[in-house]
Amino acid sequence: MSSSAIYQSCAGQFDSGEQLDQLLQCLSTGHDGVSKEGNGVGSSFHSILTFNTYHPPFAVVQALSDQTSNLAGGIDAFYLIFAGALVYFMQTGFAMLCAGSIRAKNVKNVILWNLLDSCGGGLAFWSVGYAFAYGGDNAGSKTFVGNAGFFLQGDDIRLENWFFQFAFACALSSIVAGTVR
Repeated sequence: MSSSAIYQSCAGQFDSGEQLDQLLQCLSTGHDGVSKEGNGVGSSFHSILTFNTYHPPFAVVQALSDQTSNLAGGIDAFYLIFAGALVYFMQTGFAMLCAGSIRAKNVKNVILWNLLDSCGGGLAFWSVGYAFAYGGDNAGSKTFVGNAGFFLQGDDIRLENWFFQFAFACALSSIVAGTVR
């Protein structure tokens, strides 16, 4: 029976002002076992609130669980990308700090050097850095550095995690390079 047919049937049986408990019971049970006198199964409003009358099918619960996990994964990905962008933006602060510490004729060189640090750090972290830090182990044997995931190859690599870690690696390389200059 469709939901509109259930509503019409229940609304025709019960007065919404005086028999609200029976009307709600009729709507929640899908119009099975509720009479006009309220002698049906669990006719009190309390049974509706305690969820004794309706148990959702497993498919509905599973679909809601899947949607919730998809939403949580999306929020996690957004947060990692946003936080990684903020950390990566620290590069400009380090570049300005370095540029303010030198003579004006060398500012272009320092800014270019910071840009190249970021580009070179990104290539290095893409090719071997992430694999060394987070690569897998062979058959349960522990290794000092990771041995899988080079050039971001593999099924278990999440790119938002890579970007977040890449932002930190490049920021740290700029700090070190700024102290050397």
